[in-house]
Amino acid sequence: MSHRRLLARTMEFPQLRKFIASPYEVVVVDIGRFDRNLDILAQYGIRDRMEGVPTVLIVDPRSMTPPALADWTK
Repeated sequence: MSHRRLLARTMEFPQLRKFIASPYEVVVVDIGRFDRNLDILAQYGIRDRMEGVPTVLIVDPRSMTPPALADWTK
């Protein structure tokens, strides 16, 4: 089983789903083999290749500006 599928299944556990659903909006971005939808990452200032997939980013739009997120992911 791939790490991506394992993460997706884990996030479906009822307790975790309930915890996540309240304060967060889950957005899944398929970046393929680092060759798709990279423009979405670029909107947050992430232009370098990610260390690995799946990657989970928790972004608070009130305090995490795109440049701050890019610095944080380095």
